[in-house]
Amino acid sequence: MSTNPKQNPIPKKHALLRPERVRSGAQEWERYIQTSLRRQSKMLQKAKVPITELGEPWQSRRRQAILETLPTVEERCAVGDGLHPNTLGEDWVRLCAITENLPNPEFQEQILCAAAIWILDHADPLAVHPHLPPEDALDWQDFTVSFWDAQYAEELVAAMSHVLIHRNGPPESDGELTTLLRDRASAAGIRPDCPERRTFEAICALLPPEAVARETAAFRDLLWQWVERYFAQMLPLHREIARKHREYNEHCAAYNQVCDQLYALLSEIRDLTDRQRRGGRGTAPGPLLPVLQNPTVPEDRDGSLPLAERLMGRVHTLFLELERQEKEERAVLDATKSVLLEQQTLWLHTALGDPPDREEAPLPVEDPYGLCFALLYLIDTGSSLPWLYGPVNALMQTVLESLPWGIVEFELEPEEEAPPMPDPPPALPDWNERRYRREGDQFPRSLAQLLYEETGCLLPRTLNRYLPRAGVLAEYGVTGTEAALLLSVMGALGTARRQQWLWEPESEDAPAQEEGPAAETDPADKAELKRLRAALHEADKAARDARKALEESRTQAAREHRELADLRELIFNRENDQEPEEEPSEEAEDGFPYEVRRNTLVFGGHETWSNAIRRRLQGNVRFIEKDFKFDTSIIRRADVLWVQPNALAHKAYYRIIDTARQYKKSVRYFTKASAYQSAVQLRDFDREG
Repeated sequence: MSTNPKQNPIPKKHALLRPERVRSGAQEWERYIQTSLRRQSKMLQKAKVPITELGEPWQSRRRQAILETLPTVEERCAVGDGLHPNTLGEDWVRLCAITENLPNPEFQEQILCAAAIWILDHADPLAVHPHLPPEDALDWQDFTVSFWDAQYAEELVAAMSHVLIHRNGPPESDGELTTLLRDRASAAGIRPDCPERRTFEAICALLPPEAVARETAAFRDLLWQWVERYFAQMLPLHREIARKHREYNEHCAAYNQVCDQLYALLSEIRDLTDRQRRGGRGTAPGPLLPVLQNPTVPEDRDGSLPLAERLMGRVHTLFLELERQEKEERAVLDATKSVLLEQQTLWLHTALGDPPDREEAPLPVEDPYGLCFALLYLIDTGSSLPWLYGPVNALMQTVLESLPWGIVEFELEPEEEAPPMPDPPPALPDWNERRYRREGDQFPRSLAQLLYEETGCLLPRTLNRYLPRAGVLAEYGVTGTEAALLLSVMGALGTARRQQWLWEPESEDAPAQEEGPAAETDPADKAELKRLRAALHEADKAARDARKALEESRTQAAREHRELADLRELIFNRENDQEPEEEPSEEAEDGFPYEVRRNTLVFGGHETWSNAIRRRLQGNVRFIEKDFKFDTSIIRRADVLWVQPNALAHKAYYRIIDTARQYKKSVRYFTKASAYQSAVQLRDFDREG
């Protein structure tokens, strides 16, 4: 048995990072785009994420749109020196190849609702009215936005939204999701020959061409502003990665030079060994790397050291240099991974429809209603812009957040206690003080009188109804003149929405009104009939609002009852110190991994628990890390929130619960410490839906 010490391995040279082949020509880019779209689709299909618009003709239309806009992106977002020529193009394809369509039907319904209001603002209502469906033909499930408009009755906005939703016939649905905007006909460039389509085109013909051109131009300009913002953040990351790659190659080249020196030194050692083995039989052995028993080598100041020791000292020095170069290479690779992670985060926020940087001022959205109409109009007229899914999804998220209802839902009576009144409190104007007079006028006027002279409207006798909410406005930074103005408008519009009627319903036994010229021409009868119809309309609307409020109250009560039951069981288990149940073996688990169907968020839990439950649940579920950066948008899109209170900070817990209350989301609690039992609890609840 050999007693020779183990030899150090001879190092191999490191391969340098080579730039990819430059892609040129429309055909090469089209193949690359098609491959990217297929890869994204397969990834989501494998994850069983419910999604629409995966097949044809959507994919062909998207491929064409990305290819058409590529030159514009390269022109507007110059890459500069130091980057691969395909960097910008590949990033654009990756951004637009996001397969996620506009987040959900409710999101699309809100866009169409805003577009409907814009159409009513710009077309003659008397000309539009004959084209609208009757009220009994409306599907109120399509009208999910809760608001009261000072200009249009709810039925009018709902009827206009119905026309937009059904413009190409009944909306397409796969059982889980419905496509309302970028439907199959739009993707294929087909205008179906159906009554709904003719109605839509007749209404669009009533719109002023200059207004349509203005809004579509504003949409294009804002979309490219978003793209420029995105690449203003992404391209520096690409440049940093390119710089890291060059730095890595420099270290690799230096490492390889040291290897060359080492190989030459080994050859010299082999020659020395061959000369020292005079009289030996057979072929001399291959080069042996001397084993350094002592890492320190004495200095050879006078040349008296044996040659072998001098060579071993040089080998030792080269090995130290190789080790240093390897550390430098690993440091560069670690830094590159950090930049790549930052890139992935930026892209992921875009995939979720969030702005690239929440800290940056939002894009200047002047008319969100017009931009919603512009998206619909550009889809209908064959523009390529609406088929750039990543940028358009993120832009429309910003546009929707600019609408009055885009961030929070209206609550008739806020549940939370209002903050204290700011000091000093907002000074509302005295609407009845007569101190405004034009030159030469005999009588001074009040603000209420000036309002009546211009509009014929009477203000409510008091505008202090919302004054207690001044503390809420102060929390947003709305104070002084702005607060007084907003509180006055809130008082006027809030009172108008609750306008009171006093009328006697016509008795079923009342004699029928005589027919004839007198009945037809009597102005008093016409006025009374008009008043009664308006009163009936208001009564019907109030009944619908009451039914909707009752249903929401029942739903909220059911959610809170279930949440309370979870909390009770959780507290009971903790107070009785129940032993944690043993985790079953993988063979004993039945029904796992389980595909979650509802859009589910999971907060809290220790790392061991989190890792154990993750492997049992997949599909439409997202586990939020304990050090996550809080963003209300993730809760807004969720269907249900699951909370494991351990390993969750109190501040984060209360913010999660407050946000869930704000968006009326179901909250459930894991009542057991076992990851398996927690997975069973979530699975059983998910199956109920």
